[in-house]
Amino acid sequence: ASNCVDFDGGAFWSRLAAAGAGAGVIELGAGETGLVGLMAAKLLQCHCYLTDLPDVVPHLQHNIDSNIADLSPGSSVRAMAYQWGEGPEGLEGTALPRPSGLILAADCLYDTENV
Repeated sequence: ASNCVDFDGGAFWSRLAAAGAGAGVIELGAGETGLVGLMAAKLLQCHCYLTDLPDVVPHLQHNIDSNIADLSPGSSVRAMAYQWGEGPEGLEGTALPRPSGLILAADCLYDTENV
């Protein structure tokens, strides 16, 4: 068991993600669980790139590793550090698809005072 927190928006966006992925999915502010990106990979059978702050990525990667067996064939999920709002130079040298078919941002604003 973990002490990870997920919010209602994650469940909502997980269902909505079935709208289409195109070249791939990028999730901004995936959090420790990566629920939205994992569900997008499973439902859309696509490549998903889950991003968050560097200190969150190890927890996110652990959750991806714990759930990778449940993904559909042809799906992949990758965790990477990126602080949304930074320019594209923060993404240089990454494997992010350009253009992406879907960019997700669910519950991407986090403040410890709200938890």
